[in-house]
Amino acid sequence: MNYIGVYVTYISATVLKMSKFKQIKHPEKYFGTHFLHAHIVFHILSGKNTKMILTKAPYLAAKNNNSGGFNLFEVWVKQYKRLLLQTAVKAGFPKSQMKKIFLTDMKGFIKDSILKYSVEDNQYDMDDKWILFLNTYKYPTIWFHVWPYAILPRFILEPIYIQKRKKK
Repeated sequence: MNYIGVYVTYISATVLKMSKFKQIKHPEKYFGTHFLHAHIVFHILSGKNTKMILTKAPYLAAKNNNSGGFNLFEVWVKQYKRLLLQTAVKAGFPKSQMKKIFLTDMKGFIKDSILKYSVEDNQYDMDDKWILFLNTYKYPTIWFHVWPYAILPRFILEPIYIQKRKKK
């Protein structure tokens, strides 16, 4: 899982056997999480005789084409945390490993997304920042790395974002 991390949430990164999917009881409990397929992947991986194959190159790729239309904090903080620290742990993945992945992604991919969408015009709802605080207050490293990008005004974040883009 350390190699997969956030990619478990990418629809184009998972190919499932229909027979395995049909074995899941009540998949509708994950409706509205924005990660239905990823919850299903964890359930399937918890089964006996389940194989996971990782490839060096993708078979399908869809990058940066998410149109938004949802609250970034609800999806990438609350629901992603639920996916890793509840569903994955119930599926048998070590809680310490899932917590490490969550914290790593919060300080990396999710932090960068918060910065980007705080500066760029987009279709993401960036209100309800309380969701970020409610789901990360137990993790002091998140306070330093992520919270400033969520609360600082756009005019302060723009030069930071421009500088980060120049480094890439």
